[in-house]
Amino acid sequence: MKVLLGVVYIMVTFIMALTLGYTADRLKLLALLGFNQFLTSLILYLRSNISGLLLFKTDSFLSVLDRLLMILFCGVLLWGHVTDVPFRIEWFVYSQTAAYLATALAALLIVIKKANFRKPSWNWPFFLMIMKQSFPLLCWPC
Repeated sequence: MKVLLGVVYIMVTFIMALTLGYTADRLKLLALLGFNQFLTSLILYLRSNISGLLLFKTDSFLSVLDRLLMILFCGVLLWGHVTDVPFRIEWFVYSQTAAYLATALAALLIVIKKANFRKPSWNWPFFLMIMKQSFPLLCWPC
């Protein structure tokens, strides 16, 4: 359900961006930022599972891992003499994506290893019930 809602979020974001007249290079940056939003919510979801397994030290480590990686990546780009070009905002977004992706993968591996992970299954009636019960919250300002 999380992946499906993430796709819907990115689609709505792109529709709004296209109606506002975003250029192709801005759309690429927006796609990465939307993917980063999805990764952030996935990390929070996986961390909640890790906390539910009473692995609080692991949860604490994961809570700072993305920022630690961001500092390392951006530090290398800023002061590592990797390039002579001034720092660009795209590099920050790429660093953010890499840090979030590494953290999400680490959290996913921990959850799979510790939670006796079974094969995921899709239960349509349960999915529709959750969506119907969540609809007033999704449409709160309506």
